[in-house]
Amino acid sequence: MCLYCLMAFRATILIHLRRYFVLAAAAIAPACLLLPTSTASAAGDRPAGIIGPGVSAIAIAVNPDTDTGYSWAEKYGDPVNVIDLATGTVTASVTVPDAAEVLHQVLAVDPDTNTLYVSNYDNDSVVVINGATNTVTQTITGIQSPTAITVDPATDMVYAAQRTGGIAVINGVTGAVTGTVPAGEVTSMTVDPSTDTIYAGESYPGTIEVIDGETGTVTARIAVPLTGGLADNPATDTLYAASGPSVTAFSGSTNTAAGAVKLSAAPEGIAVNAATDTVFSADPGAGVLTLISGSADTVTGSLALTGATSVAVDPQTDTLLAVAGGETYVVALQPPAITSTSVTFTVGQQQAVTIPASGTPAPDFTETGALPAGLSLTSDGTLTGKPKPGTARTYQISVTAANGVAPAATRAFRITVNQRPAFASARHVTFRAGAEHRFTIRATGMPVPTVTEKGKLPRGLRFTARKNGTAVISGRAARSAAGKTYTVMLSASNNVGKPATQRLIIKVS
Repeated sequence: MCLYCLMAFRATILIHLRRYFVLAAAAIAPACLLLPTSTASAAGDRPAGIIGPGVSAIAIAVNPDTDTGYSWAEKYGDPVNVIDLATGTVTASVTVPDAAEVLHQVLAVDPDTNTLYVSNYDNDSVVVINGATNTVTQTITGIQSPTAITVDPATDMVYAAQRTGGIAVINGVTGAVTGTVPAGEVTSMTVDPSTDTIYAGESYPGTIEVIDGETGTVTARIAVPLTGGLADNPATDTLYAASGPSVTAFSGSTNTAAGAVKLSAAPEGIAVNAATDTVFSADPGAGVLTLISGSADTVTGSLALTGATSVAVDPQTDTLLAVAGGETYVVALQPPAITSTSVTFTVGQQQAVTIPASGTPAPDFTETGALPAGLSLTSDGTLTGKPKPGTARTYQISVTAANGVAPAATRAFRITVNQRPAFASARHVTFRAGAEHRFTIRATGMPVPTVTEKGKLPRGLRFTARKNGTAVISGRAARSAAGKTYTVMLSASNNVGKPATQRLIIKVS
């Protein structure tokens, strides 16, 4: 792949480089952090669409070219598990030679060569695994207790941080160590393949070393309090760091802070999907995976996942591989969809109706347009409240569901507020015998009620129901009815609650 072509044609960089935005996965669990190895998240704490392959893990990585994930646990003898991200199933396991029980396990993938690099901390080596055959092809020795690994796919160079300091530079083709970059105790690394720049994070004293891959020299240092990993977006030339309670963005051209998103707890693992310009942050203190818009520096969604410590992303399928509570999970992100277009309420009745919608993460809702007085829309899509008197009619609003996965769903939505029927006309009426007369009966309600009558009318009068919530008693009352009083029962019904009834007293004078 021609690096200079990628740099010249920035308009197409997203297409050419989208495969590379998983390289931080090997370093998103800093070696200085004791990651939890408790039981997996309870089912109620998992997002919809999550698949648990059922394997424990502390280190993960993703090869987007093959839609494959890798996870490795810290228990003695545990293999590297190969996971089909489409199904969330383990398809193979690879034993790491002479691996011991350690906390500093890291993985890194070179998608161009379909190669996985595995740290072997206690044996001072990096193990090379062929992704096509799932076999160990080489053990690169002489690397003292590797604490972080990253790969530059554009140059096929591998960088392995050593516990005692210094970053070993490895030729990915030959496996030979070609040099060492001076550095402190590095706990996380990532690479920008479009500029051949390597970023190495040192939690103590809190520094990111900026390394020129061509010369193997440190060209700048960024002071930042690191609490977790690093991730890079070559499409926007932006570096992201888990720092304190925030994810901080740095300009790759100036190495200065370009923005920060404050979270409710300190993030640990982070990853970037350049295809969607989305940053993913594993926030164990908050029990979530947070989605952040890289361009807007705002939180756009979150997945409930207790004990989430690490995350990697497959940009080809927008699928996440995560570690939570010491177990591996696969989450297929899905844009939101609103699956209903209408809802009905009744005046004076307290109700809560959730607008049906799909999407992973669960979407947040907003609306434009006038809601019936007494109703409100919560962020989870629940219309709740008690419509006030006088609000009975149909309302047209626009509802938007967004979860950080593009595109957001916007749909026209109809709210119908019904009202029980009630009579609005007099209970007494007088007809004059022999004279033409009519009396209009009126009923209110939504939908428009139908009026019916039971009982004996004075001779010469008739009852006629109309379709607009009214009815008419009309005609000439017979002279024989003069001086008499008649009582009939009126009923108004619109299928909202019980029908309304009213006694109508008719006098004939």
